[in-house]
Amino acid sequence: MRAALLYLLLASVYLFFLPHAEFMVDDWNSVAQFEAAREAGARQQVELAIKMLQSKFHGLFRLYWLSHWIGYLLWLAGASPAVMLVVFVVVHAGVATALRSVAERLGLAPGPAFLAGAIFVLLPTTHTPLFWNLSCSIFIWPTLWFLLYLRALAGSLRAEKLDRKAALEQMAFLLLALFSGDAVFGLLVAAAPLAAWYFRSRLWLRATLLAWGTVGAATAVYALLISKAPPVAAVALRFEFSPARALMHLDSIYTTYRKLTGFAE
Repeated sequence: MRAALLYLLLASVYLFFLPHAEFMVDDWNSVAQFEAAREAGARQQVELAIKMLQSKFHGLFRLYWLSHWIGYLLWLAGASPAVMLVVFVVVHAGVATALRSVAERLGLAPGPAFLAGAIFVLLPTTHTPLFWNLSCSIFIWPTLWFLLYLRALAGSLRAEKLDRKAALEQMAFLLLALFSGDAVFGLLVAAAPLAAWYFRSRLWLRATLLAWGTVGAATAVYALLISKAPPVAAVALRFEFSPARALMHLDSIYTTYRKLTGFAE
C-alpha cells in the first residue's frame, strides 16, 4: 500500500498539465461521435457501443474495443479532459504498483523492484500515453491487465499449483488484456512458456495451453462471429513486412531514443 501511494505521489507531477488537458485530447473524431451519441440519447449511445464492439468505429479490424468502451463510458458520464487525465494518472500509478509486484514474484529484492516501478512512472516512453489518453488508452489498459496476469501466473508457477480459481483469474486477465490493445497479443502468447522456463516449473504445459487456448479461442470467436470488419486485410495492412520498412522503423526508434537522451542536436 505504501509503495502504491509513493508511486501515486510521483505520478502526481503530471497533474501540472491539468490546465492543458483539453489540448491533449487528440482524437477529436472520437469526441465528436461521443458528443453526438450523448446528445441523441440512450438508443444512439448503445448503437455506438455496439459499433465499437464490432470493429466498425474506425472501419478496420481491431481487438481493442474494451479500451474504447472505457473512454466512451467516462465521456458519457460527463468526465472532462481534466478528469480523464486524473483517471489515467491513477491508472499509471496502478501499473507501476503491478510491475513492482511482478518483479518481486520473479525474485527481485524489494528495493530493485520498487525502483523498477518508479522508473516506469517517470520514463518518457511509458508516460507519453497519459498526455494523449483518449486515443492511447490502448497502450495503458493492456499493460495493466497483462501485468496482473503475469503476477497471477508467477504465483501459480512458484507454488506449482494451478487450480480452478487461479485458472479463472488468469483467463480473466488474459481476456481483459487481449481486448484492450492489439500490441499486447505477442506477450500474451509468449508469457506462459517463458515464465514457466524461468521458474523451471512442471506446470509449463498446463499454463501454456491455458493461455494459448484462451487467447486463440477468444480471438477466433471475435474475428469470426462478432467483428464486422475483415481481419485479414487489416492485419496485412498493419503488419506488412519488408526489409526497407524494418530498417526505417529501426532508424526511427534509434533517432527517438537518441533525442530522449538530451544529447542529440
